[in-house]
Amino acid sequence: MAEKIDQLIADAFKISPDQVDDSLEYGSIEGWDSLAHVTLMLQIESEYDVEIDEDTMIELTSVRAIREYVDTVKC
Repeated sequence: MAEKIDQLIADAFKISPDQVDDSLEYGSIEGWDSLAHVTLMLQIESEYDVEIDEDTMIELTSVRAIREYVDTVKC
């Protein structure tokens, strides 16, 4: 499952999956802007059949938080 979320993140931010690690945060890379963030949230909703509310979207500002969120909703 980690590889799938890493690929979604890489695609949304237009980076290599090898660059995806827990240290990445909103604004830490050029490709992670507000539009890319919303796009990623929509992809996660679609891929994992979940609905991410606005407050949660705002909180998911790091790769670590995104991975933890996906782990909790799919367990």
